[in-house]
Amino acid sequence: MDAIPNTISAAALLFGFLFAGFWWTLNRELRFKPDRRHFKYSVGLLLLAMAVLAVFGIVRPLLSLTATNTGMTASYRGVVIALIGVFGYMLTELGHYRVFQRPKYATSWERFFFWLTIVFILTLCVYWALVLGSTQTAQQAVGIPETGMKTSDVVALFALIVAFAALAISYWQGSLVRKHNRVSVAPHLSFSISLGDHPLPFGVHLINNGLGPAFITDFMVVIDGKRLHRPAHLEWPKAWRAVGYTSPAAAFHFFEIGDAIPAGGRFPLVTLDPGHADQGEATALRNALQRIDLVVAYESGYQELYSISLATVASSLREANHVAQRPMEAPVS
Repeated sequence: MDAIPNTISAAALLFGFLFAGFWWTLNRELRFKPDRRHFKYSVGLLLLAMAVLAVFGIVRPLLSLTATNTGMTASYRGVVIALIGVFGYMLTELGHYRVFQRPKYATSWERFFFWLTIVFILTLCVYWALVLGSTQTAQQAVGIPETGMKTSDVVALFALIVAFAALAISYWQGSLVRKHNRVSVAPHLSFSISLGDHPLPFGVHLINNGLGPAFITDFMVVIDGKRLHRPAHLEWPKAWRAVGYTSPAAAFHFFEIGDAIPAGGRFPLVTLDPGHADQGEATALRNALQRIDLVVAYESGYQELYSISLATVASSLREANHVAQRPMEAPVS
């Protein structure tokens, strides 16, 4: 009977060592930004090792002691509850710090050693269940006492590994479903500048080319690199006049924080009466875009943040215009 307390002591010491390893792994992940933290294969092996150690090194030996000493029943139940609480605590911490995200990258050697470990464990389980199980059955038939792991222990170990594998597969499938759901409602805002050569009306438009609505969370207007600190929706018309765009036929529109642009929707920021859209207006608008910028922050229905800048589109427009106006070089004969 002395072997059982010694087994429990050794298992408890090793369990504490593995728990310290869990904290070292978690602390390493916390050095990264939340969107770069992910669940590693090694963490899965660590949790599996701790579960096996808890069941076969602590719980089952305690259960054997409880069978011969009913006074330990309360202690046995308390230890089981405490172990469940420890695993719940670890999983809660992983969830709190978003370490449950699907692995974003994994090396080939990482996958190799992970699956090598799993295959080796499963091989041992099959060996113990088939070879040693049949040997123990033969020994019992001739009256030799059973030694080593019982067949029921091997079956329990195998079932525990299968349960962990099923949990991992379920999590992986769930992550794929969540990713699909996010993509299916992801917005994609873009600025469109029409100078009379575009199907859209003359002016500047904000278009949602994504699959879901875009919810405006913030915005700012910048003139010559300086941000306007007053409410942008009040300064929008003044900002354009400040950069030299003073067309009396222009109409200015703006949105509020919390507004939503539906999928396929278009929001006109600056428009011009078609009767006044000529080359002079196009030149004036193009020159104004060199000094003004509008930065819009928005999010999807899953609160994933995005941003877009009018200056980026205006820069592309200036480069395209420069290339179009540059004289062609004579071909080298």
